[in-house]
Amino acid sequence: MDQLRESILRAPVALAVLLVIAAGLGIYHEAASFGFLNWDDDVYLYGNPIVVKGLTAEGWRYAWSIGLPPYYMPLTWLSFMLDVELFGVDPGASHLVNVALHLATSSLLYLLLVRITQKPWPSLLAALLFVVHPLHVEAVAWISQRKEMLAALFAMISL
Repeated sequence: MDQLRESILRAPVALAVLLVIAAGLGIYHEAASFGFLNWDDDVYLYGNPIVVKGLTAEGWRYAWSIGLPPYYMPLTWLSFMLDVELFGVDPGASHLVNVALHLATSSLLYLLLVRITQKPWPSLLAALLFVVHPLHVEAVAWISQRKEMLAALFAMISL
């Protein structure tokens, strides 16, 4: 009986997570057609001679060094290198990685809120507002803001 009850409770949670993901994709699906920005995407990604080589020993050392002041962001550098390793220097793919990170963060927010409050509907509303809120547009649609996407994801994981 407990297994049946538990499986019934999991179904709405899975549907809610799918709804959060669908809402985010509805907003950000066009990001795959975006290009690089001339502000600092060149410094962080396509114009960085170490990053464009992909994941290398040199890149690993670079990521864990002080790197480009004023930021110390080894995981961000490694994620850019992983993008290049997997997709080449492709702005659309890098944008979609940011979208995927945002969708994962939004889904984890929903799961966290349900766990804390035991109220699935208000938790779903909060997660939906988070995934589509205009304050996230810059971070999701600007490749160089990967650091914010990763910070939010790791914050949700840690909670």
